[in-house]
Amino acid sequence: MMRDDQMEMVSRKQARGVKSGKIPFSKLVGNGNDFIIVDGRSGLIADNQQCFTRRVCERRRSVGADGVLVIEDSQTADFRLRIINADGSEADMCGNGARCAAVYARRKRIAPAVMTMETGAGTIEALVDGAYATIKMTSVGRPQPPVILSLEEQGSVKAYAVDSGVPHAVVFTCGVSEESVFRCPLKDVPASAVHAMGRAIRRHPRWGEDGSNADFVDIINSRSIYVRTWERGVEGETPACGTGAVASAFVARERGHVTGDTVTVHMPGGPLKVVFREGGKSGLEAWLAGDVAWSFDGSIYRQEERE
Repeated sequence: MMRDDQMEMVSRKQARGVKSGKIPFSKLVGNGNDFIIVDGRSGLIADNQQCFTRRVCERRRSVGADGVLVIEDSQTADFRLRIINADGSEADMCGNGARCAAVYARRKRIAPAVMTMETGAGTIEALVDGAYATIKMTSVGRPQPPVILSLEEQGSVKAYAVDSGVPHAVVFTCGVSEESVFRCPLKDVPASAVHAMGRAIRRHPRWGEDGSNADFVDIINSRSIYVRTWERGVEGETPACGTGAVASAFVARERGHVTGDTVTVHMPGGPLKVVFREGGKSGLEAWLAGDVAWSFDGSIYRQEERE
């Protein structure tokens, strides 16, 4: 058994390790959206989360990810989730990020299988069954009339503004011929075309200084759609986007392009399920479900240690 002075010495060493040593993390992936998750309850990256995120999310130079998820203590939920995009900006909500955080919290015994997490968009519920995570999204508002966006190089497009925790501009493509913006099925559209139009929509003055995410939607049948999303914060197309899946399914349902309460949203990174239920402040709740892959665990040097 260690003496009191020995235990005090060990505690001081551990404290120095937390302050200046390596930072442990886990890499989780939700339908192609990859995240670095850090347990920040001990203040590991409290000083400069934005700088840390920009550094570790840079692909080919560091771990690489779409963003960093920081688990913090909460007074109102099982934990607080901070969502930091790869460019260092903070997001109120991220559907696939929240699903990954739920699996992480369950595996690390931070929260039970049925849990709540505090986000910038409000407190959300989550249910974890192994590697399958379902989250109740913040209520989506009733549909707004479409707006016509005049783009410098791409002409005009019709977009539907939806807030599914973060703002999205939903644009229908070849699946609805009268609203077509591409000349071939969405899955075959070159990434450069999605990038050009997505970037133009994201920064359109209509959305104000913060801009919007852009979702392009093909209708497959009455119960499924195909979606490609250009995400702000990542500043490019991502394999999947949970809030984008919900926003796109919501508009498709409200427009009558799909029927029923369950919509399968196919994305380059894989399918997600969106289930709508009556209730909530707006009269409609949305649940997002899909698989989560635990890629690996690791640790990364603090900037000052690496240098």
